[in-house]
Amino acid sequence: MDIEERIRKQKEEREKQKEQQRTSRLAKAESRNLTGLDNANQINKERADRLAKEKQEQAAARMAEREKKNQAAIEKRQRYEQEQYERLNRERVERAKEQDKRVLLQREKRDQSLQNYRSSQSLNTERHEQLKSQRIERLESAAAVSPTDGATPQQLPPKEAPKIPKARPVIPPPSVDEDQKPQPSPVSTPERQEKTRKVGFGNLPDTKEQSGTPLKRILERGNKNITEINEEILSHSELRKLYLSDNKISELPAALSKLAKLEVFDLTTNDLRSVDAEDDAGIRVLTQLPALRELKLANNEIQFLPDLRFLTVLDLSNNGLTAIPPSFINLPLKNLVLADNQISRVPGDFVSALSGTLQSLVLDRNDLEDLPEEIGDLRLLNTLSVEGNRLYFLPGSLGNCSSLQKLNFNFNFVSTFPDSIFGDDTLGQVEEPEVGLFKLQELRAGGNRLTALPEDLYLLSNLRILDVSSNQLEEVSADIELLYELTELLLANNRLSQLPDTLSNLGCLETVNLSNNRLTSLPPLPQNLVILDVENNRVTELPEEVSAMEYLSELFLSGNPLEGLPEVVFRLPALTKMYAAEVGVEELSPLIGSLVDLEELDLSHNSIQTLPPEIGLLSSIQWLCLHHNQLTSLPKEVEELHELQTLDLAANELAVLPSVCLALKERDVEIVLQDNPMPVALLNTFSKK
Repeated sequence: MDIEERIRKQKEEREKQKEQQRTSRLAKAESRNLTGLDNANQINKERADRLAKEKQEQAAARMAEREKKNQAAIEKRQRYEQEQYERLNRERVERAKEQDKRVLLQREKRDQSLQNYRSSQSLNTERHEQLKSQRIERLESAAAVSPTDGATPQQLPPKEAPKIPKARPVIPPPSVDEDQKPQPSPVSTPERQEKTRKVGFGNLPDTKEQSGTPLKRILERGNKNITEINEEILSHSELRKLYLSDNKISELPAALSKLAKLEVFDLTTNDLRSVDAEDDAGIRVLTQLPALRELKLANNEIQFLPDLRFLTVLDLSNNGLTAIPPSFINLPLKNLVLADNQISRVPGDFVSALSGTLQSLVLDRNDLEDLPEEIGDLRLLNTLSVEGNRLYFLPGSLGNCSSLQKLNFNFNFVSTFPDSIFGDDTLGQVEEPEVGLFKLQELRAGGNRLTALPEDLYLLSNLRILDVSSNQLEEVSADIELLYELTELLLANNRLSQLPDTLSNLGCLETVNLSNNRLTSLPPLPQNLVILDVENNRVTELPEEVSAMEYLSELFLSGNPLEGLPEVVFRLPALTKMYAAEVGVEELSPLIGSLVDLEELDLSHNSIQTLPPEIGLLSSIQWLCLHHNQLTSLPKEVEELHELQTLDLAANELAVLPSVCLALKERDVEIVLQDNPMPVALLNTFSKK
């Protein structure tokens, strides 16, 4: 029994040990499994984190690439828009310059004609009085002499008065003693420029010191390829004005301080490059010229100027400036020109600092998006030009510039004028209004986004030039008659379908441009017009009143459905230019011969088949444009056009070379014959002659 019990206990102990061993093995296995699982989880987590990070980096890279592409596209579009904007600006500026040139030339011709007429009248009157006086003296002499044949003085046959010769329209030089001759003006004229090109000096008289040494007051060395200011120039110690434009000067010498009396210094278009106080190309020597008042440095690379406290006129156009230098605050400037730079902001403190001196400010073609409200502090300002910027509005304080006479903000994005900028109801009731541009004489607001003109604009009784072309105007108020001093009205490229009849009350008006609108008829117009442009409208006829415009010199009718040249144009004695392309002319009237002063005639893009013989009466014609018609021949009278310089016959029906072309070619007349059905060999032969 004891033995069995002992065996059983031993057996239980062995089973218990085995169970413990199995449990221990299971615990170890489970521990190993948990450790492996943790490691696997850690590895999976790290892998997941790595994959997530890689995805984020890839997404960020794709986003950056997308942003880069978008930015490149935006920059490309901006460049394209800027190029288009600059191109339109250049075209508009060129058109405006050409228009101004035509107006100026016409005015000069008109003034010269009037002067010649007055001169001829004066000569006739003087000659008549002289002959009358001589005849009275002869009669008195005859009455005082006793006749030898017993005849009384009354019986003596009077001498026949000689015929008064017709005075030529020239102005004879007045007879002035040598010591009383007026001195020539230092203002630049073509004669002065020609003289200075020949001798290199201005036309002010030389003076002499007691030693007899000649002193030059003006010295001009423009366009001479000068690379430095040499001793020959610096030797003129009495120099007042020095012109060295269009050269290759890169540095100013310290010896320039010898010119202590220099007042005007022109260094336009040279190679000067002033970056800062250390690299200033010798500009600092200008501080040693105490008399210097006017400095012109346009078309250089001037970024830095020393403190020139004595300057009143400064031109830094086209110098690559991105900001107005702070040192300008200390200058007593009257005229400041900063056109063609990259200035994006006009500091208000700069404007306020010049409020007591500045009279003219030119900031054309910069990057301005606004003007400071302090602009209203410039009470002496008479000229403000900000053409070709990015202005969307004008500051309301501009109305405080009560001395302003010329305002130019052509080619911006302005859509409205500030309220009461031109004045209010007190204008005309008080002698000197405190607020309002009541002295304004020239307003140029072309190339903007104006949809209407404010009512107070018509209160500007001194206004002479109004340019609101290339806007979105749909009407003009009848109150325009209040602008009775207006001489130039530019309304081209708008949406006008009619104009008020009160336009005829503007008696001083000389130039009217209504081209590229929607006009179907013209209102009554002033009879003193010199230039009338109605191109590219829907006008079907000209009013009869046009024939009474005895001073009309330039008439532009192209692109209107006139169905021929109106008869009234043949009754314009002063006409020198007529452009009538694409007006439906099928037969040219013989009355064309009445326009004997015509110099330019454009009849292109019509249906003319023959020219009348009276075309030969256009004795002053210089440019005759007949391309894109149906001409098959030319009358022999064309050979009588002795002033002709260009004859354009392109795109007609000329199968045979007109004989008059050979005669014209011998006189070096430019003849255009392209796109005619004549043999190429004939054209080549003709072109070689």
